[in-house]
Amino acid sequence: MNRRYIIKQPDIYYNLFENFIYKKNTNYEYVLKVLVYFVNSIQGIGLSIQPSYEIISNRIIKKCSNFTLISILLQYHALQDNYELAKYLIYDGDENKQNSFQLGLDMLIRLNKYEDVFLALINKNMFREAIIFIKKYRVVIESLSPETISLLRKVCLENKNCLIDFMY
Repeated sequence: MNRRYIIKQPDIYYNLFENFIYKKNTNYEYVLKVLVYFVNSIQGIGLSIQPSYEIISNRIIKKCSNFTLISILLQYHALQDNYELAKYLIYDGDENKQNSFQLGLDMLIRLNKYEDVFLALINKNMFREAIIFIKKYRVVIESLSPETISLLRKVCLENKNCLIDFMY
């Protein structure tokens, strides 16, 4: 009698990778590499990655202290773009803040989260870049949240040069 066992992706994520996250002396770089290999194998046979991957990868990335490895994996798209990872890179990234910030912005742009990009630029006091971004990506002002529109008005009033950039 042939028995078949079906192992689902969430089972692997939670029973294999999740266990490593909470163990002491875990080599998070190794776990991250194994996770990426696992994901690439799944994609290689034509299966889609289930959402639990994002939860696990975000936890491992936050514990992994090797930003160079993380940035390489992101640049070669071995790690999938996701909103939580982008926010982590922008606000809580490595000591190499500028690279982390830029990787997070690029990921948000690929995810079409333009309002979040605008807000991240404003939070970094990059007012001119935020205005140029809105113009470049043709963000419709009315599509922004009321809070963001209010912030845009405030920025333009406080920074007359930004208003001139915005007009032209």
